[in-house]
Amino acid sequence: MEVVAVERETDDAVSVTLAPRDGRPVAFDAGQFLTLEVTVEGSVQRRAYSLSSSAADGSRLSVTVKRVAGGLVSNYVHNQLKVGDRIAVLGPSGAFTVGEVSAPRHVVLVAGGSGITPMMSILRTHLVSSSALSFTLVYGSRDRQSVIFRGALDALASEHPERLTVIY
Repeated sequence: MEVVAVERETDDAVSVTLAPRDGRPVAFDAGQFLTLEVTVEGSVQRRAYSLSSSAADGSRLSVTVKRVAGGLVSNYVHNQLKVGDRIAVLGPSGAFTVGEVSAPRHVVLVAGGSGITPMMSILRTHLVSSSALSFTLVYGSRDRQSVIFRGALDALASEHPERLTVIY
């Protein structure tokens, strides 16, 4: 895949948007993850990162990476990965999804720190495509500046006040 955007979310989190080089959309379920394969210090490294983008658009897939002290791949992503770079990607993988979406129900999502990433994909996907679902998100973070996706979450809550409640 090719890196088409790198966007800083907080001081220690970035979202990397990838596009398939062959132009064919990638089908995935909201809540799944990709495994990025990068070469760092001459060694191939693989790390799994949750998708944060909507599953409705497989032409652009975003993962959000929180910097880890001493982390080979997270620091590589933060310090060196740039638009135009090409990286190998495995997946999508994982079964952390909301499952059946046609029956009306209320889903409670609980996240802390970078654990918001798959929840963001779920919200971005199902608030638009699954009118039967409503959500309450309880999200803990060490401080206001560390809230990943704060602006996007507030915008989603404003756009869907009857279907999304966010509790920080």
